[in-house]
Amino acid sequence: MVNGKLDFQDATNPTDFTQSINPINFSLQDFTTVVSDSDENGMYFIAKTPMGTELEWRGRLDSHPLSTEGNIRISGVRIDNFAPYFAHYLKFDLLKAVYAMQLDYRINFGNLDALFEISNGSIQLSEVLCHPPEDDEQFFSLDSVAIEGLSIGYPSLAAEIDQITITEGFTRAVRASDGAINLLNLVALPEPTPATEATAPTAAFELPNTPSLRIHRLQVENYRMLWQDYALKNPAELGLHLPSLRIENISSDLTEPVQIEVTYLIGENGRVQATGQVIPASAAVDFTIEIESLPLDYASAYTQEFAMTELQSGNFSFKGALQGTQETGYRLSGNGSLPNLTLHMDGPNTIDAGWEQFEFNDLEVQSQPLGLKLSSINLQTPVAKITRLKPAPATEEKTAASEPTPTTSDAATTTALPSIDLEIVAFAVHDGSLHFNDQLVNPRFNFSIVEVETEVNNITLAQNAPTKFSVNAKINRSPFEMQGALFPVDPKINSHMTLQLQELALPVFSPYSGQAVGRKLGQGWFSLNSDFKVEAGELDASNKILIDQMELGDRVDSPDAIRLPLSLAISL
Repeated sequence: MVNGKLDFQDATNPTDFTQSINPINFSLQDFTTVVSDSDENGMYFIAKTPMGTELEWRGRLDSHPLSTEGNIRISGVRIDNFAPYFAHYLKFDLLKAVYAMQLDYRINFGNLDALFEISNGSIQLSEVLCHPPEDDEQFFSLDSVAIEGLSIGYPSLAAEIDQITITEGFTRAVRASDGAINLLNLVALPEPTPATEATAPTAAFELPNTPSLRIHRLQVENYRMLWQDYALKNPAELGLHLPSLRIENISSDLTEPVQIEVTYLIGENGRVQATGQVIPASAAVDFTIEIESLPLDYASAYTQEFAMTELQSGNFSFKGALQGTQETGYRLSGNGSLPNLTLHMDGPNTIDAGWEQFEFNDLEVQSQPLGLKLSSINLQTPVAKITRLKPAPATEEKTAASEPTPTTSDAATTTALPSIDLEIVAFAVHDGSLHFNDQLVNPRFNFSIVEVETEVNNITLAQNAPTKFSVNAKINRSPFEMQGALFPVDPKINSHMTLQLQELALPVFSPYSGQAVGRKLGQGWFSLNSDFKVEAGELDASNKILIDQMELGDRVDSPDAIRLPLSLAISL
């Protein structure tokens, strides 16, 4: 056949479908029913469409035993041309997708142990482009996905693929204002068919062997993802770049380990890399993890939504390992840091906080039993600024009748908290500061605690050794020291704490004294020396308080002031 043509029209579909195949060329050479071993029974078929689709078959046919083998090649198939057949199932527009395939095959009816075989198969899907309905902004595109080295046989049902490669892809995930996510709403499932009268069950077809699959390598190169969330007051957007993902030894035998190596790029400098293996049957994992400069400001829209907190800067780094199985539990270990964090919190009291550096070393988190261990935590130059703007809104007190009566099950749920093995060897704060500004008094009140140096050793929930701590700071330039030891779970067992504050200038509190008693504090110094001891639940405390050279200052016109003879009291 030379230059044949086939026009096809389907009017049964909701949308008419038409397709033309032209030209069609077919060649059959040396066909005979008498076959000898030396005969070459070659057959060849090729067809092309005006749009560039090609179908080619080359092979041979033998009659004794009845068998055939050859090669089939399909290329340039525009899947989007068949959109009328699946348009009512898809909630997106498939603008373009090109399909190609080729394979070697062998069919031999004389050998039922190897009846059908496919080898050297390859499949390629390229130039994929999808848009939401009536929208010019793409949500999925793909340069190519290639399957190479495909082989499968019957009745063995053992399928094998040398490599799957996905190149240059893009996915845009969108959460709309009503909470719907576009990727979860792409397919319209067909309506279930109405139930019919029961018929006698037919014998189920049983496969001769258990199917198996092995993919030697899955490779993803240069894939990008974009997350957009419009369900928040301040819409969020996060870009993710996947330059490389490699998975090796994917098998239907779930007891075999799967090797994984993946790298993510987030923002300008963020990078996440994981390398290791997982055994699906036992959920066993063994990974090394490295996180470098992961930006936190991407989460700011969510922290503002749920915690009224704006993450303005900061990035997270971590280097460690994740190991374990579902039966024995999992263990995360490593070292990490969180430098240059700044945040802002709105509310009755606004808070601006941050630090220069936060480091933790020798982290060990385990799930069975639940535990957290750290050799050291270091917090460098933390700063917190608290501004009191307005009083907190009054809340209605609930009546006793409105309070739900706890049931036995509720009480059991509340008290049955999971136990955790906590151990932090050392925690230190260097050069910390706290600044408080109260704008509800006149004049405004400013109070600072600076040069904070803190050391805490042996933070544990066990009761075998106490937690020791020491704090040194300056409160409005007055030296402050605190040190001691206690059991965090039950301080009544044995606790000891000493506290010294030297010559805190009292005039700084004039905004409050003026509001409360109608007089400023002209001068005066406050000193405190305290010693607290608890042994076997009994408290023994001593306090030495010294108020030196206190004098009242100018009068303040305050409607809230209590009228008392303070000058006489101070003189006495």
